[in-house]
Amino acid sequence: MIFDAALGASSVSWSLVLPEVAAATQACAYDRAGFGWSEAGPMPRTAGRAASELRELLHRADVPAPYVLVGHSFGGMVACELAAAQPRRARRLVLIDPIGFWRDADRIANWMMLDAARLREAIFHDPASPAARRMFGTADDPEAATAARVRLTWAMGATGKFIWPIPDKGLKKRIHRVKAPTLVVWGKEDRLVPPVYADEFIRRIAGARAQTVDGAGHAPHLEHPEKVARMVADFVGQARP
Repeated sequence: MIFDAALGASSVSWSLVLPEVAAATQACAYDRAGFGWSEAGPMPRTAGRAASELRELLHRADVPAPYVLVGHSFGGMVACELAAAQPRRARRLVLIDPIGFWRDADRIANWMMLDAARLREAIFHDPASPAARRMFGTADDPEAATAARVRLTWAMGATGKFIWPIPDKGLKKRIHRVKAPTLVVWGKEDRLVPPVYADEFIRRIAGARAQTVDGAGHAPHLEHPEKVARMVADFVGQARP
């Protein structure tokens, strides 16, 4: 099982989810070039290219296909692109508040235009939660808070280029090729990407189903890691021989 780093941040963000999921299957999280623990390098210019680079990474790491792909936000878009380009490589998909579509009546927030306070409120149901404090830092530790803001600004800017001005980059033309059983997980109070977008993924991926997480915004795996871990583990467990 391959976890795409949340919000373009460090793969450490999956640390509370991985242990329970690993009880059902082998699991690992990765950082794309320039994020988390990875060294800076040339950035892919499209989600399709990001998917190609992920496929190459898995090949070089000798990770056998088919595999389970878990992607959050932009990572969900990348997972869909990979599963659409090479359907036999994806055994199952878990998409957590993914992006990739656009509805004029339900606009996705342009996170590059939000200041830190508004971005915090858009991502988290509870902006004062421990998860929010870990991502944005606290006033008690100004140095750590500054470092957190720098990481987040870089991550948001780097992923923003893939979706600006809107995240419709043609995924709707390719997503019908996805054949893997798919679980769509959405924070019920997502103020960044409205939960109605779950309908787009359910409608376009045959057999896909959705589950919502109460009391969670755009990052339910950060606000409620145990609950999301159980959802993922149960879904993956269904795929075991």
